[in-house]
Amino acid sequence: MNSVIFRMERRIRASREYDEWVIRHKAPFCIRCTSAENLECHHIIDLYHMMLGLWKLYGDEKQAIEHGIAMHEDDLCEAVTLCHECHGKLHPGRQRSPKGDTRVEEWSVIPRGFQPGLAHSTRDSRKDALNLVALQTVFGIGWYILNGHMDCRMIDLNRRRLAQLLGKQPGTSFNLSLDRALPKLVRAGVLLGHHRKDNSVELHISPKWLADLQDNPWFVSLEDIRTGKMCVLVLRWFLGFQCRKRQYRIGLTKLRGHLGIRTAHMPMAAKAVKSACKDVSWAKIEIEHGVCTFTLKKRGATPIFSLRNLMDDSVEYGC
Repeated sequence: MNSVIFRMERRIRASREYDEWVIRHKAPFCIRCTSAENLECHHIIDLYHMMLGLWKLYGDEKQAIEHGIAMHEDDLCEAVTLCHECHGKLHPGRQRSPKGDTRVEEWSVIPRGFQPGLAHSTRDSRKDALNLVALQTVFGIGWYILNGHMDCRMIDLNRRRLAQLLGKQPGTSFNLSLDRALPKLVRAGVLLGHHRKDNSVELHISPKWLADLQDNPWFVSLEDIRTGKMCVLVLRWFLGFQCRKRQYRIGLTKLRGHLGIRTAHMPMAAKAVKSACKDVSWAKIEIEHGVCTFTLKKRGATPIFSLRNLMDDSVEYGC
């Protein structure tokens, strides 16, 4: 029962109507300590108990969520303004983060069969090849979907928060990289289109992409994508598929193709792979006679079932 109510709570807090309700009801200072920093809206009637009542009324999760969103849209929920610290005292034991912070200790999701063309250099002339920011944005989109930040196959994201999510420095350089990345994601079939609104970007997700996510998902720790090197990101991703093995062997020529390394000079390719492997803490590499042997430490199991249920809810209610 608790997991259902918590899931409905997350769906309410991820809705646009909830964000607009917060904007309308947030005062300029905390009602308890008068602080003007890290302000949040506190439900006078706890949201958990509100959703529990709606669940008992309808016995249907989707109807309860729709009613909860409508109550916020119509200002039928009373609230007071508290700072983050005072708010936390009213919810002991609940982990909270100030609005605007980006939690990165969570998971992203991509389809298992996703095999895009990859570009390791800005000099790569292939217009469809995904560069570092483009590929990281794919994982970022997976995080937004998994956490329920999707409405009618659309994600409205803030550039600064996306940069924080990807471990990038927000600013002009990242914005330009993102502007170049989004058309590539359209050509890769991830997006149907995109629209920029000041510092926000509206992403229209491809129905085929969402179907592939539900049919055959691959869950990835978001920490694994926070890197400034394309080869490191792709190597972590590729070896993640092999993480149940203690050892994995693959020819350097074949691995070079998987990682998108374009150079035909095999010693340079070997050097690039060895250098990338230094940033993969759970993998060691030996290259001999054109064969790469990876020794993989046993990693924690991916919580497939709980994440899959959460993702299916996000896609279902988001569409």
